[in-house]
Amino acid sequence: MKLILTLGLLTFSTLSFANDNDPTIEELKALPKAAVYQLSLTDAKPHVYAVYDFGKAPIGSKTVVEYQITNNTSSPLEFIRGIRTSKNHIKGDHTCNNGPIAVGAGCKLYFYHAPKRWGSHSGKGIIEFSQYRTVTVQGYGKGRFN
Repeated sequence: MKLILTLGLLTFSTLSFANDNDPTIEELKALPKAAVYQLSLTDAKPHVYAVYDFGKAPIGSKTVVEYQITNNTSSPLEFIRGIRTSKNHIKGDHTCNNGPIAVGAGCKLYFYHAPKRWGSHSGKGIIEFSQYRTVTVQGYGKGRFN
């Protein structure tokens, strides 16, 4: 299923989903910076994988993407481990360590690109919950001179 977000005359990229036999993919590109992206863990969708294209950014800048993770499973989820990123140009933070996350409740994940040098950058972060539920975010972008 594909969704195209259109606001007025501006069309932003697609949001695409795969079935649970493949990692669940939610691809988010070139969406408005003020948006909060919704990621939902369910009994049928225990693993969520989101990819964000930060595009080109000046060296020394910081672009933040905010995800709202919601527990839509049939029971509370315990937070196990926080975000681990694989590169120092793309980092993350979260608010998920506040004890059990009740059904319908959630936490936030912040993922950002802060290029320190010119060139292509990528990074991945993982948040793990009980019942083998995971949220994985991946980002890529390019550092450029002003």
